Amino acid sequence: MTDAVDVELRDITKAFGDFTAVRDVSFAVPRGTFFSILGPSGCGKTTLLNLISGFQEPTAGEVWIAGQRVNGVPPNRRKVNMVFQRLALFPLMTVFDNVAFGLRMAKVPQAQVRSRVMAMLETVGLTGMERRLPSQLSGGQQQRVAIARCLVLEPAVVLLDEPLSALDLKLREHMKLQLKHLQREVGTTFVYITHDQSEAMVMSDRIAVMNEGQVLQVGAPDEIYSLPCHPFVASFVGESNTFQGTVVELSEDSAIVKDGAVQMQLSRTPDMAVGQSYLQFLRPENVRLLPLDGDRDRPENQVRGRVQSVIFDGAIVRCLVNIGRDRPLTTLFTRGTTQAVPYVGETVRLGWRAADVIAFPAQHRDQMMQLQKAQFAEV
Repeated sequence: MTDAVDVELRDITKAFGDFTAVRDVSFAVPRGTFFSILGPSGCGKTTLLNLISGFQEPTAGEVWIAGQRVNGVPPNRRKVNMVFQRLALFPLMTVFDNVAFGLRMAKVPQAQVRSRVMAMLETVGLTGMERRLPSQLSGGQQQRVAIARCLVLEPAVVLLDEPLSALDLKLREHMKLQLKHLQREVGTTFVYITHDQSEAMVMSDRIAVMNEGQVLQVGAPDEIYSLPCHPFVASFVGESNTFQGTVVELSEDSAIVKDGAVQMQLSRTPDMAVGQSYLQFLRPENVRLLPLDGDRDRPENQVRGRVQSVIFDGAIVRCLVNIGRDRPLTTLFTRGTTQAVPYVGETVRLGWRAADVIAFPAQHRDQMMQLQKAQFAEV
């Protein structure tokens, strides 16, 4: 383990009787980064957080924190602190006393307690509120008190267990930016678990995507979104049009995959063969509305369809187009561009590049079915 890493999991497995919650997980969290563990409910991400914090011990593997192997080390002796989903603030203590609690338990001299607490309250933007009770604060302010209580103890790592899930939508959007700004300002490593891909994409320097106890991919948000290495990642992170078809033709650098009435060209991979079944993922923003006539703009893939619905989501226009046999295809574009907004019932032509299609062998179909169930359960 290098000095540039604050948390490292090596071949971690955690079993509860016959059930294995986490299986062979390994990753490293670089020092000073905002690292998110993203996945659906029940995928094992909370178990991972408990293994890092010391509330649970791994069945196999090693946990390293700040350069030390911590297997068997109790939570109070690890250089970590946790912000819980329900915050766990003391309701009858003032903001000052909530933040000072850990310092007083550690018998820090009173003069240092005051100076460290006041400095931390300034850092999190709560100066002047030290005498208020938690009930006199907004949800976002309570969130910052809980984070200040962790940071004042100067841990190497702060663990955050879905701390925004209880907030309303507008406040949650605000707190995403606040949390990322705070993490950058203090420079402490944050390990954050969430099932909300928007939270992970907005705040994180790096993301570990989990499903069924395994980490499927670790990378920067743009890498996770644009270059997924597993069909679960492609479907869970962001929105996708999904197809399953059979390879019917191969050339030197491309393949033709047919899914019913839809024939799609995509970039060839070395392991492709005629007759193989493939899952294909196409991001809606890569599907463009084309003029019905004219040869000026001719991407490799083109199809005609009838507009089923047009949804305005702020600056974004989402069009659902039936391209035959009740097969929907979603396209996104931004309002205010030269793109004309189609009307329901209009016949349109859609196009997309072969390079924009992400494909995986279709033996992963069972995982796709499980993903759909998981996404439905999150709603």
